[in-house]
Amino acid sequence: GVIAIAATGLLLAGCVSLPEDRGKGEVQQLVAARSAGAAQAPWGEVAQDALETQAADLLARPVDADAAVQVALLKSPRLRALFADLGIAQADVYDATRLSNPSLGFESLSASGGGTQTTWSLSQGFMEVLFAGYRNRQGRYALLESQQRVAHEFLQLEADVRSAWQAHAAARLSARLRSGSANAARVSAELAGRFHEAGNISALQLAREQAAASSAHI
Repeated sequence: GVIAIAATGLLLAGCVSLPEDRGKGEVQQLVAARSAGAAQAPWGEVAQDALETQAADLLARPVDADAAVQVALLKSPRLRALFADLGIAQADVYDATRLSNPSLGFESLSASGGGTQTTWSLSQGFMEVLFAGYRNRQGRYALLESQQRVAHEFLQLEADVRSAWQAHAAARLSARLRSGSANAARVSAELAGRFHEAGNISALQLAREQAAASSAHI
């Protein structure tokens, strides 16, 4: 009867509980399979002050690409928002597998001879029970999609940070090279001034050296 149908629906839905990490463990495994750096993100519940302290410790030393990734993972508000979305997706799975409370009723009838006969009933929405397994599967697919999306965001953040760090390193190297070139041009112009005073080069040659030094300085 109704009780058998309800039991079957519960069996199809499965026993689902909300994990304490809100599904972060699965995401960490996805990330770790592709990147050791992003897998070191603060996956647990860590106080903001502790995160700021870790980031400050990293910034107190020369920052390489790996350290830059760690600082981004520690300070990114986007990742905290993704963790919140992941918790919502996990809760949606839990909600999708729950059945509404069954209705309990009774009916008391007068029986012949002055007695009463009470009939008890337990009812559950048939369509709700029938589609419990389907809702369970759809909820799990949605959770898997959310986990894949969060893992992608982690890896994308690492890629963006490494790209930015490389651009920064290249810019600093270029600046040092240009600074060295400017110093060399300045020294050459000063030497050309001495040669001109000594009559060894013309005013046009001196002007060219000075123009080259000015251009390098700019």
